[in-house]
Amino acid sequence: MTFLIVLTACCTLLLMWFVLTPFFQEETGPALFEESGVRAGLYDQKERFLQVIRDLDLDFQTKKLSEDDYQAMRSAVSAELGEIMARLDNEIIGADSSARQEGQTSETKVE
Repeated sequence: MTFLIVLTACCTLLLMWFVLTPFFQEETGPALFEESGVRAGLYDQKERFLQVIRDLDLDFQTKKLSEDDYQAMRSAVSAELGEIMARLDNEIIGADSSARQEGQTSETKVE
């Protein structure tokens, strides 16, 4: 009987530890998820525009599009893709520079 009481107490303490631990941790998680969410959205948009370009190329090769329509559509899609890639580069560069600044700040505190 004593064994069951001790086992139940240990399981209860373990369960409470698993449940309560996240509330006492540093709150850096949500910012990381938010940042990666923006980046993931840009990657998805980039992939969609690349697929549109592939589809346009195929439609032109199979003579479903005239050359004028193909050139106009491809240049418009390429311009949009360029903007998305520039935003993606800015996100990556911004994240890298902020990580470097945090690293420099922590090194300064250590000294």
